[in-house]
Amino acid sequence: MTKSIRLDFKLLGILLGMFIAVLFLWNFPLVYPIKVFVVLLHEISHGLAAMLTGGSISRIEISPQLGGLCYFSGGWELVVRPA
Repeated sequence: MTKSIRLDFKLLGILLGMFIAVLFLWNFPLVYPIKVFVVLLHEISHGLAAMLTGGSISRIEISPQLGGLCYFSGGWELVVRPA
């Protein structure tokens, strides 16, 4: 049996509109807190991977230049690094 693939043009239009809005508003100051939050979520994912593989989080640092570090001990590095 074959499944029919049907495009949802409304959803596609919404996603395209969001993509274009992000492109134009990327350096707008009101978007900065959202970017910092995304960096925080990224670093938390590393910490969560460490905890799920038997490790622990020492600390998480987020810099104003939108970088971050997750310090962890233990865990399975092969899973934690790419998380």
